[in-house]
Amino acid sequence: MEIIEMNESMLNELTAEEMNEASGGAYRPLPAKEGYFIYQIHYRDVLIRIAKQFNTTVKEIVKANPKIKNASLIHTGDYIYIPMK
Repeated sequence: MEIIEMNESMLNELTAEEMNEASGGAYRPLPAKEGYFIYQIHYRDVLIRIAKQFNTTVKEIVKANPKIKNASLIHTGDYIYIPMK
């Protein structure tokens, strides 16, 4: 448990630039896309909360982001498109 707790606290302390560097560029921002916000996933984010925050649905977010294969599995630092309403 101690190692997991240490790793979780380290994630909170990394900036997006540091995560991008450590991952070999996996956390690059997405190109702009008309009709969408670009959102960077934060530690402990879940799609249902993100959807509510932006007045949309999980289904619409998943549809806008084909890279999301499992709506229950999103990664801190990733960028996703959020449909504008």
